[in-house]
Amino acid sequence: HDRLVLKEAWIRDRAPPPPPQSSDSLEIQVCCDPQKTTCLSRGGEKVLELLKDQCEGTGVEVKASACVGSCSFGVNVVAGWSDDGERFQRAGVQRSLDDPLMSPKHALALSGIYTKVETQADCEAIVAALRSKASEALENK
Repeated sequence: HDRLVLKEAWIRDRAPPPPPQSSDSLEIQVCCDPQKTTCLSRGGEKVLELLKDQCEGTGVEVKASACVGSCSFGVNVVAGWSDDGERFQRAGVQRSLDDPLMSPKHALALSGIYTKVETQADCEAIVAALRSKASEALENK
């Protein structure tokens, strides 16, 4: 795999996830874990409602989830799909490396987690990236 050097840190390109069952098997999970209240206290329920409103009638399932990791960067969202074996696969939807909210240390800690989700624009970016990655995976199926 190709590697990207980012301030002396090596980030390995991950193999793409298995493709979705179909374009209707897309899912967005918003951390709303009551045991680890970081994302909840930063607006997890608001983000959940924003995403539900945006995805209503589109076939993208939006649901609350347990902790997805990277608590200090919350509200955290994971987007992906069910593969042919009906296992959830993260699509690798996260902030780009040139996003001002993404530091090198931050990039190393993440594995397909979109962090610091707060606004409607963040939610739109997540949905657009998920659809793009799903389309690409289905084309390469």
